[in-house]
Amino acid sequence: MKLFALNLSFCAAETLLVPVTPPPLCPDLDKNEICSTECSDGRDQCYDECAGDYSCVNRCNSTWLNCLESCPCSSGCPDGCIGCPHPVCEATEQYLFMINYNWASENKALHLRLSDNSFIESNFNYHYEYMDVDDACVSYIKGQHFFIGGYYNPRAIIKVTDCEFKLQSQELTIPHIGGMWGSCETYNDVAQLCFYDGGVGARDCQTFDSESEIGTFSESTHPHDWSAMAVYDDKMWVVGGCDPDNYSNCHNHVEYYTQGEYSWQMGPAHPSSEIYAGVVLGDASGVYTFGGRGGNNARSVYRMRNGSWSFLGQMTEATAYSYYFTSGKIVGDYAYVGENSFEKVSLKDGVLPLSTNIGPETDDLRLYYAAMILTDQLICIN
Repeated sequence: MKLFALNLSFCAAETLLVPVTPPPLCPDLDKNEICSTECSDGRDQCYDECAGDYSCVNRCNSTWLNCLESCPCSSGCPDGCIGCPHPVCEATEQYLFMINYNWASENKALHLRLSDNSFIESNFNYHYEYMDVDDACVSYIKGQHFFIGGYYNPRAIIKVTDCEFKLQSQELTIPHIGGMWGSCETYNDVAQLCFYDGGVGARDCQTFDSESEIGTFSESTHPHDWSAMAVYDDKMWVVGGCDPDNYSNCHNHVEYYTQGEYSWQMGPAHPSSEIYAGVVLGDASGVYTFGGRGGNNARSVYRMRNGSWSFLGQMTEATAYSYYFTSGKIVGDYAYVGENSFEKVSLKDGVLPLSTNIGPETDDLRLYYAAMILTDQLICIN
């Protein structure tokens, strides 16, 4: 393995490195995401008022750290919301706020209210005239959401700020394209940008931590073009994919990467003979695949736990004419997965039906590697 650092000219306000990844078994990770996002938004607002005053920046950082420590699943509330006084623990409503490349020309976003599965339209300024996030990596780092790279802007770093995209002055030194090409996942609070043949390499990864970029050359055994990754058991997993030199050579190989070992190891192969272009998600209970091309995966849901795969069932018939799923997120006991239609999939053993199509009736969501941001209130409505 070789490492090389790529120096980027970040302002002093962005130079504080603090891990905010909570314990993976904490029961209230959803509340932690909402809370840490609010902390980071508050920090950015504080920065805006500093006007270059470094003592002010330091106060902002101190307030931010105190805020993070008070969040459920952080050091101040290690057991989640049990005994935690943070107001986020009292919130009863949750939403998935979706930002989607295919809605950019309309400056549109959507909320999914999780309590009743209703969709609520909102506004978001994509600045489409000079920012295009087609096939960008969506990553949640230090309580902030980023779109990194992409087909038309493979070096771009774009931050989600309030109700708009904010293009950062710094760029990736090594380009990255996700979606149908490379893959990405947030692991140990940094973005892992992997398997892009035109960038770091079809078997390699680079990382971006919101402040610096490092290329890590730890080759996987197999190429994983058009695959997807997830975190489970404190490891980063990649499932299936294809060889970019021969797209007829797609496979079911599974590999995992452990921080500190700096190498990929082979995991249990996926039950399908080949799988790619699906959604892969992870939680404390396992790694899941939803749909995907290859074999008979179009509606299938599988889970890998403790070194073996099991078939959980199928998503609804209403999704059968979608070619593949591209977007998803786990909240509590459910996965929310979609492309044109939207599925609510139960991950709790023995709960039926496994999956419910929650809309919209027109099956025209057009989700394409969308960001799904968890909130406890409606945002960007006006």
